[in-house]
Amino acid sequence: MQFARFNVNALAFSLVFVSLIVSTAAFAELKKTQFPTEWKAKTQAAKLVILEFSTPWCASCQKLKPTVSSLEKRYGKHLAVLNVNLDLPENQRYAEKFAIESAPTFVFYGKNREWKERIDRDITPAELEGLVAKQLGQ
Repeated sequence: MQFARFNVNALAFSLVFVSLIVSTAAFAELKKTQFPTEWKAKTQAAKLVILEFSTPWCASCQKLKPTVSSLEKRYGKHLAVLNVNLDLPENQRYAEKFAIESAPTFVFYGKNREWKERIDRDITPAELEGLVAKQLGQ
């Protein structure tokens, strides 16, 4: 019996490359995305905007909720966090535009909608705090 052999490094590179292409295409859509009016008002003065894609039943999402609230209070008008509940039908278009496949996913972008970073894995509250501080130059 023969098993198919493959190069693990080539496979890993391919997965990263495909992920990068999908992410790049999704973020190219960011400048064209029409967000609800209440989001526009909230993000007007923010230096950093985070789209937080989550669901009410996601344990990791719920674990990060207090951290996200704390960050919003700490950074005030410099940070805007927009929660996108993936369970709501009206939010499916955002999930599709940003190629969201898991929750939580955080998409960071700057004042002029330039893409900064995307986190689509389970992260600790300390990691999230560090990423926000880094993006805001703190």
